[in-house]
Amino acid sequence: MLEKVDRDNHEKESGKFFINDEEMKKYFTEEERNIIKEAIEDHRGSRKIEPRSIYGKVLSDSDRDFDIYLLAKRQLSTSIKNLPELKTGLEHFENCYSYIMKRINGEGHFNLWTNNQILVERRAKFEQDFLDKEFAQKVYLDEYARIEKDGTIEKIINYYEDY
Repeated sequence: MLEKVDRDNHEKESGKFFINDEEMKKYFTEEERNIIKEAIEDHRGSRKIEPRSIYGKVLSDSDRDFDIYLLAKRQLSTSIKNLPELKTGLEHFENCYSYIMKRINGEGHFNLWTNNQILVERRAKFEQDFLDKEFAQKVYLDEYARIEKDGTIEKIINYYEDY
């Protein structure tokens, strides 16, 4: 079983897990494992530096969630679990929004490294939705109200060990 890795270091720790995995040594040469390790280390969405290889670029781009509704669910769950001092949907929204806004690059976009047309289109729609803060706030507060009403917040706080 893997140990829990904190959010700030997950890409580096995941690379270490991979490179030291005895099972992976059966399938990949040392050179291939190093390429994969670098791709794992380079995949982080908030990373401002271009991944070192095309494999890192592909992995990084494939890890993008350009769906505001899915992102709201994931971020709110994480915020609720890890920041119990935040008590309202609006406080959680502000926390989530500020976190994602840090991921915008100098050109005003969320990073994409491969220029995959499908992802470029999804990113454009996501940016339109997310950068309209009133719209984004409504999406997040609607989701917060839903999970508050159906008891999911209590489950996140009391039952789920990892979010």
